[in-house]
Amino acid sequence: MNATVPVDRLTSVAEASKRLDCTTTTVYRYIADGTLNPVVVGNRWFLDADEVDKLAASRTSDTKPVRTLADLNKRNRDKYKRRSQ
Repeated sequence: MNATVPVDRLTSVAEASKRLDCTTTTVYRYIADGTLNPVVVGNRWFLDADEVDKLAASRTSDTKPVRTLADLNKRNRDKYKRRSQ
C-alpha cells in the first residue's frame, strides 16, 4: 500500500530494523502482515519514520527475549547436570 509521506520522513528497511532492534527479515514480515506500510520508490522500499517509531514504542521489552551469556551458561550447566544423573 503506497502512502503519501514527506521525503524527509522516509526511512529505509535497514534503518527501520535498527530502530526496532530486529532483523530486516522481521521488518519485511511487518510489511507482509500489514503492520507497516511501505512506500515503494523504484525498486526500493521505504517506511514512514513515524510509523516505525510508533511500532518501536509499542514493543515492550517482554516481547523480545533477552538472553545473556550467564543465562545460556546456566541453561547448559543444567542440561549437562540432568544428563549425568
